[in-house]
Amino acid sequence: PGAGDERIEFLPGSAATSGQLHFRILFSVPDVRATAKRLRSLGFKPKKRSGEVEITDPDGDQLVFIHAE
Repeated sequence: PGAGDERIEFLPGSAATSGQLHFRILFSVPDVRATAKRLRSLGFKPKKRSGEVEITDPDGDQLVFIHAE
């Protein structure tokens, strides 16, 4: 990642139950609400959580968009 508030998290706990190593990639964005709207316009079904929005691929990996500080 280029910015300090962008990161990749590997989730080894989920590997024990599914046999796969899942990950979350976190991106900072200036406007979480606008990002969710854009994702919907592209055909995704984003999930909103406290201060962030995420989409999950068919393998269970997540792209998470958080507010840039």
